[in-house]
Amino acid sequence: MKSIIIGNVREEFYDSPIRMFQMAIRLSKQNDFTVRSNNPQFIEALEVLCSEENIIICFQTFHNPSKLIEIDFKRAYNYLGDVYDIINSLRIGMQFDDEIDWDELESEIRTYQNRWGKFE
Repeated sequence: MKSIIIGNVREEFYDSPIRMFQMAIRLSKQNDFTVRSNNPQFIEALEVLCSEENIIICFQTFHNPSKLIEIDFKRAYNYLGDVYDIINSLRIGMQFDDEIDWDELESEIRTYQNRWGKFE
């Protein structure tokens, strides 16, 4: 079985993007693997190389780390990409010399944590 676990995980692989892609190629040739990663490029490379139908993707919860919830890739990419919404809100809402509204930023982070932290 080929599986990817995202969420409350300790990353297993760190390297440059091209080396991560090479790692994905090596893994895709194996019959079985389990990868714990929140690296969207790495996960997408595995999905493309192995085919979505041949990989199980699970979310490891924050409140109960021993609990894994099987999800689809769309939900996984939503989780992995939601942080970019926070970054983009800063980029769009700020002028060059603006101060960061730290309270607003903390509010957006809490919204993210509530959305995914309670994903049980």
